[in-house]
Amino acid sequence: MFSQYKASKATIRRNYVINLLNGVRREGLLQDALGLLYLDLADNRPDNHVMKYIIRQWDSKSLPDPFEQKDQATIAKLYNLFSSMSMFVEDYISKAASPNPPQAYLCLPQIADPNKGLYYKEHSFSPRHVTLDELNLPECHFLMWAFIKYDIIFKIQGPKAALVIDNNEQSAISKKEYEALTDCEHEALHSVLHPKIYEAGFIPYFPIGQDRDIVGLATIASPSLAEAAEGRSMIEMAR
Repeated sequence: MFSQYKASKATIRRNYVINLLNGVRREGLLQDALGLLYLDLADNRPDNHVMKYIIRQWDSKSLPDPFEQKDQATIAKLYNLFSSMSMFVEDYISKAASPNPPQAYLCLPQIADPNKGLYYKEHSFSPRHVTLDELNLPECHFLMWAFIKYDIIFKIQGPKAALVIDNNEQSAISKKEYEALTDCEHEALHSVLHPKIYEAGFIPYFPIGQDRDIVGLATIASPSLAEAAEGRSMIEMAR
């Protein structure tokens, strides 16, 4: 079986990425994911002009599509990015589906064996681990979009980007991105942010205003998880 996987690995990974990309936000999600990949590479280069070029290419949504160019190396990197991000998404929705979200929010995932559930101070809290396989494709697509979108905007607003583009351009890019969001997308990005973790990277054009509960994004993306969270809306949980 392993030999079969090795022979089909490229196809399997390609289909995995395609399935997550397929949805109403395909182009935006692909551009955001490519932006993250290229900006990570640019972090390790001494030439600041490379980062500036990537930011502007991302802003104009003109980063080259690796599927059209049959760029297997970039598709493999997209697979690695989505696979890594899925760990955080699954942790997020597992906590949202917990009968006690505030307590679950304090816990960490068990990376070596996620099926063991969450743990807090070496004690297992919940054996329930929700995976992306339990969601339908539109739900997976929307959750992945929200996490990737938050990550790319965090980088664009970060100190490294500020070194290569002036404040006016940086603010204009962020403002344009913010204003293009629908109300649902805006709420989803607010849900991804946990101020206790990310307060050092507060984004001016994403005013949070109050702590947001992890239930929010999951209830937006998945009605089934909304039921698991006893129908509590994010705003109700935040009060």
